[in-house]
Amino acid sequence: MIEHLDDDRAALASLARMARPGGFLIVSVPAQPSLFSEFDAVQGHRRRYLPDALRTAFEHTGLSIESTFWWGAWMIPILRRRLGKRESKPGEDAAEVYLRYLRLPPWPGTLVLRTAYALEQPLALRGLLPTGTSLFAVARRPA
Repeated sequence: MIEHLDDDRAALASLARMARPGGFLIVSVPAQPSLFSEFDAVQGHRRRYLPDALRTAFEHTGLSIESTFWWGAWMIPILRRRLGKRESKPGEDAAEVYLRYLRLPPWPGTLVLRTAYALEQPLALRGLLPTGTSLFAVARRPA
């Protein structure tokens, strides 16, 4: 949710105060600023992150990042191709834009999407993806 806020660092500092000493916080944010689209704007995103920007948001919050990892690497080429092609239509409201972006492909497209994520999951969780559409940070409040 920190991508929706003007002051992501203040939000992380508040979350740090709520975490138990030694407790973990897992943050997921949209990644790749170059992929920012009307869909991000409709969702109220203020930004997309790269690893350095996410690490910077955690500075002086009382949390230390233990690891970061990407998710959604296979989607990068698809989103880059689609960027700019899906401009809002005249009179289209935010809800219509949102629904248009969330429309699932016809069968077997949904199976392909699920399979792609399933194949990517072990690599993502081990931090082996070089990029992605989302970025995760696992942080800990010191004991």
